[in-house]
Amino acid sequence: QWRMALRVCAAIVMGVAVAGMHYTGMAAAKLFVTKPLTELMPPLGTNGPLAIAVVVVTLCLLIISMLSVAFGRRLESEAVRLQNTVFRYDQILESVPDGILLIDDTLQIVDVNRAAAHLFQMDEQKSLPNLAELLPEIGSLLPESSNGRRELFFEAEASSSRGRRFPIELSISQLRDGEQRMVVVVCRDISARKRSEAHIQQLLHENQRLAQTDSLTGLPNRRQISESLSSEISRCKRYGHELSLLLLDIDYFKRINDTHGHAAGDQALRVMAKILRGIARDSDLTCRYGGEEFVLVLPETGIRQAATVAERLRERVEGSEVHLQDGQGVLRMTCSVGVAPWSGNMHYDELLDTADAALYKAKDSGRNRCVVAEHVADPKQRSAEKPSEDEKNKKDRKGDQTTNVIPIDRPSS
Repeated sequence: QWRMALRVCAAIVMGVAVAGMHYTGMAAAKLFVTKPLTELMPPLGTNGPLAIAVVVVTLCLLIISMLSVAFGRRLESEAVRLQNTVFRYDQILESVPDGILLIDDTLQIVDVNRAAAHLFQMDEQKSLPNLAELLPEIGSLLPESSNGRRELFFEAEASSSRGRRFPIELSISQLRDGEQRMVVVVCRDISARKRSEAHIQQLLHENQRLAQTDSLTGLPNRRQISESLSSEISRCKRYGHELSLLLLDIDYFKRINDTHGHAAGDQALRVMAKILRGIARDSDLTCRYGGEEFVLVLPETGIRQAATVAERLRERVEGSEVHLQDGQGVLRMTCSVGVAPWSGNMHYDELLDTADAALYKAKDSGRNRCVVAEHVADPKQRSAEKPSEDEKNKKDRKGDQTTNVIPIDRPSS
């Protein structure tokens, strides 16, 4: 902008000088044409060499004046064009929404557009600040910009002249003004974009949580426990720690649904989830595995400690109360627990199958009891030993016909 302004001033001065020469030459030519040469230069004579020289000079001035007219008009046209260009560039810089700053090697701001002044809340009546006051990170990036990289893009946190902090997106590029190196900084406030990104991340996190959480009990679901259990087993392999898993099932859950309705069954599941949360440590993993089955993973816990936790869990479930809706009474329930220790070669599916085999043994032995997997046959035989769902339902109905009291059998150990 300054160079254009200087060019405009030079063009105007040159145009004035040429116009002066033009009018001088035209006046001299008019004088020679209208008056005889003897009247203008009587001492020289009409045919003398000096008179001829004067005529030649006059003609040269006339030619020069004619050329100067054309050149002057061209200069005037160039000056108008430069003025229009400067005006157009000013309009463009002032109309763009991004802030533009021109800084020198000392990070001193030389010029800014209107958007930059508004963005950084600069006072137009005061001198422009140093860019390091507004962008502390800029000092370490300018040397990188000068070492082969023509342009840099990055995000930073800026501070306005009045102390307001906000995220900003920057573009830094070099500009040569003769021998002096200048830097152009284009900046944009990205506060709205950051808020949108944070909101999107929050929604994604919430969707992920919902996808891995059982909506009825609030416990992690089967999908999450599979991922968490795999990670826990990998950690146990790496550090040689112990691990045990409890798989528990609410006894006669179908009877609860058939007799008292699904609302009572849902309430029973919530009570079971509350008991699990009360027993589990911060490092333990709990989940609703499916239906009326729940899982409790005990890291760094041997089989004896796991059996103790299982018995304590069974006793709490036995002593719990499920309050039915509309004051219809209180429901009692029990659970069966299968306990499985992890060994070094077990995959998480095998650990779950082992605990499931122990749970089936507890169910088959009369329910309301805990069975440790070390007393159970190979879990691969479990599918052959486990009765079908129809057989289980018949057995449950048979139990309903023979007694209304849920049997309570405690293991001897």
